[in-house]
Amino acid sequence: MGKQAKPDFKSISRGVTSFDRQMYEDKPEQAKAQEPVPEEAGGEELIPFATRLPESLVMRIRQHSYWDREGIMETITNAVIEYLDKQEGSDKPLPPEVLKKATRGRKKK
Repeated sequence: MGKQAKPDFKSISRGVTSFDRQMYEDKPEQAKAQEPVPEEAGGEELIPFATRLPESLVMRIRQHSYWDREGIMETITNAVIEYLDKQEGSDKPLPPEVLKKATRGRKKK
C-alpha cells in the first residue's frame, strides 16, 4: 500500500459557506459578549453546532422560512424542542465523564 495523499484543504475551503467561516472565526471575548441573543434562544448562550442535512430537507426548511416568514434558526429550534419533549432520555443528566467530554473546550462564565 502506498502513502495516502494529504487532504487538499484549499479545495475543501472553496465549498465552505459563509456560516461555516463565521463559526470558526476567532472573535475577541469582548465582541462575543456584545452579540445580541436571538429571542428564540430564550436568552441562553448560543453555541456553534453544525451538521449536514439531506438537500430535500434543507429545501423544505428554506421554503417554510420564505412562505411562512419564520427564521431558519427559529424553525430548527422549535422542531428540535418539540421532538426532544417527547424523548425520555433528553431530560436525564449526562454521567459526569460524558458531561466533561461534551463541555471540553468551552469556557464557563
